[in-house]
Formats: sequence, structure tokens, C-alpha cells
Amino acid sequence: TNATNDIVNARIFYTGTSSTFAATTQFGQTFTSFAGNLTATDNFALLPGTNYFWVAYDLKLNATISSVLDATIVSFDLTDNSG
Repeated sequence: TNATNDIVNARIFYTGTSSTFAATTQFGQTFTSFAGNLTATDNFALLPGTNYFWVAYDLKLNATISSVLDATIVSFDLTDNSG
């Protein structure tokens, strides 16, 4: 509901073809400002099949209990660099 008051940072993680969340491979940078649309950029090979990306928030200790957190991926650009 109020990202500035409740969130310390946000990150995107990639788990390859595993549908189980793991904070092992971060995609792009860590977000610490939440004004407007955020853009993450990274470069690595995707695996054949379904690939999973996760948005994770680190919350402030005094985050408002009734606040709502949400994220939407508005677009995803993929470039084939295989030649």
C-alpha cells in the first residue's frame, strides 16, 4: 500500500526450471526506490522449458500490518544471442 514506508528493497530471483523459490540467483539489481516503473536488466542463458522468476521484498521491521504488496511484470524482452 505504501512501498516507501514498508519496503527496504525489492529483488528479482531466477530459479531456472525449478518452480520452488530460492534466493540463489538474483536477476538484475536490487531496487531501493519505488517511484514509477522499475526495470531490471541482466544477461544469462535460459534453460529449455518453463523458466521461473520471482519478486521478493525485504520489509521494514515497522511495516504496516494491513499494507498490501503486489508486483506485475508488464513486459519481458528476450534476445536470442545463440547466433
